Amino acid sequence: MKAKNTPPPASMKVRADCGSLTSRAGTALLVGGDRVGLTAALKGVLSDLRIRRGRHEPGQALRDLGVMPADGGDALCDLDALRDQEVLFGAVASDATAWRLIAALDEEHLAKVREARAKARRRVRELAEPPKRLILDIDATLVTAH
Repeated sequence: MKAKNTPPPASMKVRADCGSLTSRAGTALLVGGDRVGLTAALKGVLSDLRIRRGRHEPGQALRDLGVMPADGGDALCDLDALRDQEVLFGAVASDATAWRLIAALDEEHLAKVREARAKARRRVRELAEPPKRLILDIDATLVTAH
């Protein structure tokens, strides 16, 4: 059986009506219509990295690993929360695939990832309205888990 990869929509509107509610709207905005180009840049710099023959590109898997903590995750198994919402996040790699990706990242690839992130940050600054700064106001409760 061949799986069909359906990319997330290019643009997204957030509505609060009963038919469209999701607890992950904020997290979905991180990946939906990636206007700063981070996902594409990660796919490009990690294109030579093959962790296993499969449908998951290393760049997208790394993006999902970056989104997972924003959704409250702190372990690879927390990718399940994204994986369960394929309509919002697309196909998310398995825990084992994500682990192989982390193990395969060497200094050369990490340097390329840093460059891709810097490029995306520059793009955010270009898109920001005057006064050309971005403020992230994040409220959270710290909970220690053992």
